[in-house]
Amino acid sequence: MIEDIIEPGLSSELSPESYIVSNLDLAPDDSKFILFCGGKKIGSVGNLVTIIGKPKARKTTFAHAILSSAIGGGERLGFGVRLPKGKRDIILIDTEQDRNDIAAALQRLKLQGDIASFADFANFKVYSANTLTPKEIEILLINIFRQNNKIGLLMIDGLLDMVTDMNCVDECSRVLANIRKLAITNKCLIVTVLHSSKTTGYSIGHLGSFAERKSQSLLSVEKDKDENSSTISAQYMRSDQAFKPITIFYDQVKRCYINSEVF
Repeated sequence: MIEDIIEPGLSSELSPESYIVSNLDLAPDDSKFILFCGGKKIGSVGNLVTIIGKPKARKTTFAHAILSSAIGGGERLGFGVRLPKGKRDIILIDTEQDRNDIAAALQRLKLQGDIASFADFANFKVYSANTLTPKEIEILLINIFRQNNKIGLLMIDGLLDMVTDMNCVDECSRVLANIRKLAITNKCLIVTVLHSSKTTGYSIGHLGSFAERKSQSLLSVEKDKDENSSTISAQYMRSDQAFKPITIFYDQVKRCYINSEVF
């Protein structure tokens, strides 16, 4: 009997018709893709993209390049964003930095994106969540979506603060499933930033494992041996071939990071 294998609290009234792929000849819809790099399709609405790297590898620099492209247009450090029609809002949730450090990071983001003032971009909103518990951050995330149905791109920097135990299978599975569900339900792309192991370079714990499984693309940032530059590459991409790795370094004159190939 099916009732014998249903866990307590779960409903057996799951309709197969709700999940069947009805048109097997349907071509993929490329208009759903909103994040690109080197001409390759990185992320589409209803999906997750995860950026991993060791501490201080400049993950946030690349993450902010994505944001600056979404805010000001154009390609930034190789990344380009094309927000979906009618969903022009861009959200950053920073779980690590205090408000003063966020202010400093936003100044660098402005330089990166040639943005004179964020006052001209009311569609960009930043939330500081470094004082919140993992559960409170999750509630904040849900309430942001409840209040705004025009979000096209949302970024969580960093994902580790959304769990109390990165090696708890149940907690990590639930949090990643909920984030993915929010992306699908709200028809937006969610980008997460996650630390990798200091020794192996791989994403950490069960949290990293579930982030990899749920992500459409997994991007890895490594600081180069001279420590003056960093390189981002694709560990895997479900929807396209990998883009050519991008190396950046800090330009003292421009006071921001630039793509070494462009230079």
